[in-house]
Amino acid sequence: MAGIFDPKTRFVATVFADTEGNTLGTYENPLNVTTVQAPGTGPLPVATEAMKLQLLDFQGQILGIVTNPLVLTGIISGGGATGATGATGAIGPSGPSGPSGPAGATGATGAGTTGATGGQGATGPTGPAGPTGPSGGPTGATGPTGPGGSSGATGPQGPTGPNGIAGPTGPIGGSGATGSTGPTGPAGGPTGATGATGPQGSTGATGSVGPTGATGSVGPTGATGASITGPTGPAGPTGATGATGPGVLFTTQVYTSNTTPTTITSTNGLILCVNQGTPAAITIHLPASPATNLCVGVKDDGNNFFTFNATINTTDSTTIDGAATFVMNQQWQQNFFIYNGTQWNVF
Repeated sequence: MAGIFDPKTRFVATVFADTEGNTLGTYENPLNVTTVQAPGTGPLPVATEAMKLQLLDFQGQILGIVTNPLVLTGIISGGGATGATGATGAIGPSGPSGPSGPAGATGATGAGTTGATGGQGATGPTGPAGPTGPSGGPTGATGPTGPGGSSGATGPQGPTGPNGIAGPTGPIGGSGATGSTGPTGPAGGPTGATGATGPQGSTGATGSVGPTGATGSVGPTGATGASITGPTGPAGPTGATGATGPGVLFTTQVYTSNTTPTTITSTNGLILCVNQGTPAAITIHLPASPATNLCVGVKDDGNNFFTFNATINTTDSTTIDGAATFVMNQQWQQNFFIYNGTQWNVF
């Protein structure tokens, strides 16, 4: 790239640097130039060809593109004053990316150190105890009884000798025979001295305990005794049947006549089902002089009491829930009337 020439011997040297201020074109930071031919578009009267210069870094990457910018710095040479900075030119189009450089050599493998040896693991649990060994041999036989010596005269008691060293336990010695009793001395004489105690025979060795005999087998189970069932006693007499309770067994009577009024028959549990041949309002008398707990009923059986009311009354001095009459005025309505001894109750 050419600098600007000044007749007053001043010139501007153009220096290419990267974004970190490192000068391009040195040995450590080389600058490469390539050319791309393109048809000329200048004002010359003949066809020309222009040479387009491209600046490359040491890896062959084109400088001046967005990912690899090119920075220009100016160095003024000479004693003249610094000229005014020219306007920044438009940024040219980015050139194509150059090929990637070769991969660097693989670094040497680092030497690793061996880790310290881990601590000893915990001791495992103790194993179960082994079986107990067999018991000692059988008990040794008792030694024979030695002969008894004769008893001498009782002399004075001698000093007790020191205990001898216990030797191995031998068989038990036999008891000596009892000596004869000497004659009784005259009374008043001095008591003779106690004779010296003879040496004690050594104790025989204790025989080892013999092995325990095997447990005897279990004897057979005795036969099960016979089960004796006693004779069945005679059945008791059947109790008397209780009296029939005062329940009400309902019966029905369909009333199809158009005669009004009509009286319900004095039958306990009778239901008068009203279904007149020509439906019309009707008056129904309850039985006169009723017995206590007499229960009768009235049922709309298709007469439609909603349109044609049924009026229930009495022909004596009794009342119906305190009133002289009771009106049934709902379709398919049904009510029962029970005499409690004073008046009729409706339910």
